[in-house]
Amino acid sequence: MDRPDLPLNAPRVFEVAMRQSSFTKAAIELRVTQAAVSHQVARLEDLLGAALFLRTSQGLVPTDEGRLPLPVLEHGFDAMARVLDRLGGRRDIEVLTVRSRPIRRNRLSTSPAVRRSAMPNSTFIERQV
Repeated sequence: MDRPDLPLNAPRVFEVAMRQSSFTKAAIELRVTQAAVSHQVARLEDLLGAALFLRTSQGLVPTDEGRLPLPVLEHGFDAMARVLDRLGGRRDIEVLTVRSRPIRRNRLSTSPAVRRSAMPNSTFIERQV
């Protein structure tokens, strides 16, 4: 199957903008600027040759062309997430922050071996505060 020169970030940006009905809210979720979201959607619209949203004072309203790819994109993103979970094993990260006064050159008083045996799935990051 011959694929067009699809910018890979654009479908994700489009999906979030559809869900949020706002470029600004999409930008916050994606941790990018509103202009970056607008640019990605415009690139996708140019590539497809169709407007995906009507821009109104109440926010974004999807066009018929904009509604069409959404279920396919959601399914694709869900499928990719499942594959990545299987390949890498789901690792939920919990952060425990411990503050202490410097002890022996800014190290906690336990040895690395003791820390690893007590919490084998943890990563210890030492910083000077």
